[in-house]
Amino acid sequence: MTDVFFQILSPLPLNRHQDARKLFQVWADCASNFFPNRWGIDEPLRNHFSLSALDDAIRTWELYYHVERTASPRLSGRISMQYGPHRNHATWTISLESIEDFDQSAFFLLLERAAVAFSADLGFIHKITDPEIPKGRANDTISFLDRARTEKDLYVVTHKLRKFLPDIYWITVFGKPYVELFSRKRLLSCPAHRVKELDNGSILVQLTPELKDITAEEAAFERVREDARNHLDNDAFFDLAKGLDYRYRVPEFVWGPILN
Repeated sequence: MTDVFFQILSPLPLNRHQDARKLFQVWADCASNFFPNRWGIDEPLRNHFSLSALDDAIRTWELYYHVERTASPRLSGRISMQYGPHRNHATWTISLESIEDFDQSAFFLLLERAAVAFSADLGFIHKITDPEIPKGRANDTISFLDRARTEKDLYVVTHKLRKFLPDIYWITVFGKPYVELFSRKRLLSCPAHRVKELDNGSILVQLTPELKDITAEEAAFERVREDARNHLDNDAFFDLAKGLDYRYRVPEFVWGPILN
């Protein structure tokens, strides 16, 4: 069962081998205890993965790339690049199996460094709460990966961001498009445990002191979350009452050049 979700959405294609080297170096530098040891294109992932053998491992770096860590702490990851003429965000996701293995300082540093290194328009760390499942199912960011509906997944894609912001998460990094949409002043005054401006001008909002606060008191966490949404601009966030067809406020995304 996956407990913790990490994702950044970058306007850069991330389709070059030098992008791969940069990504995995950031991962190793910030969260070495969570570095993958297997890679592949399809499951099961049978190929050994390490920085020392990176050039061989990234020979298939083109459209999407899967990694996993089979030793504790167990996790899986996926990098999806921009491909062809379609301008969508490149994404980097990490799914950590157990919240008990979560290292807050490592993941906080990883999110911060990754968001700056790849000019992320949006990034987050989160654990799915039961109260948010109906909303996440309605806006198609939360899904179940098994028939028993015990294995949850959280994934945000560009075509959703063109319509609305699905939600604010335990930690959310708002990149340049959202700083312009909400205003720097409003983001920096968001009612949250921590608000930090990153080196590239993005703004990180952390709702509560610890990730486990989400499950310790779900109702209290949702109240903090609602206060943050209302402060920023609730007309930008998906609302079950307004539905999918409502005209929400959304930013303009500026795409990085496609480099070979």
